[in-house]
Amino acid sequence: ELTSSEARNRAMLEALPDRLIMLDQAGSVRSVIEQSDAQRSPPDSYADTPLEALLPGTATALALDHLSTAVTSGKETSFVFSDRDESEQTRYFEVRLLPQPDRSALLILRNITPRKLAEQKIHQLAFYDELTLLPNRNCFIQHSESALHSRKPLRERYLLCRFNLDHFKRINDTLGH
Repeated sequence: ELTSSEARNRAMLEALPDRLIMLDQAGSVRSVIEQSDAQRSPPDSYADTPLEALLPGTATALALDHLSTAVTSGKETSFVFSDRDESEQTRYFEVRLLPQPDRSALLILRNITPRKLAEQKIHQLAFYDELTLLPNRNCFIQHSESALHSRKPLRERYLLCRFNLDHFKRINDTLGH
């Protein structure tokens, strides 16, 4: 029954799109479970592998900092980092560290590139004109409020100019937006 239960659990874990890395308190890799069939190997084959072999350098340093925080506090921590692939495309990853009772931690690595690209597209559509790519009214309001709030403690003066084009509606009606 135990073997059957472990096989079911392993099948569920391997079905996840995330890479699961079990780390000891010092940051050494104990085991890895990942979805990709091309990369599938026994979980213990990564034992004593340095974390640098599985994460980029900047992410490794962040992961080790968050690991010590997670292990000492006993609370989950997370961070996001970006990396470039072979074709120089930026990829985004989320790392979550879940502390375990034996002072080890489970590192969950998730590719969030599609979500980040969608967020960037939404931001572009919300704050920039689609045709001209110039900042729109929402962008202006956001930057104005930010500027006003940053100047308040300094008591600096500021100037706001507003321009209006007479009969611009007629141009839009005859020539289109």
